[in-house]
Amino acid sequence: MRRANDFDPKSRFGPVGIGVMVLFHVLVGYALVSGLARKTIEMIKKPMDATIIAR
Repeated sequence: MRRANDFDPKSRFGPVGIGVMVLFHVLVGYALVSGLARKTIEMIKKPMDATIIAR
């Protein structure tokens, strides 16, 4: 049974994991600032048709 004081975050993540997460967040931030997110959503959106049904 492990105790709370045995927890060592370095053994799980390490500098490589932290570096990958920093790089991921930088890329997501760049995509949002440059407008890539909006352009991608516009490409995915399909034309929508609306019809009125009379009863």
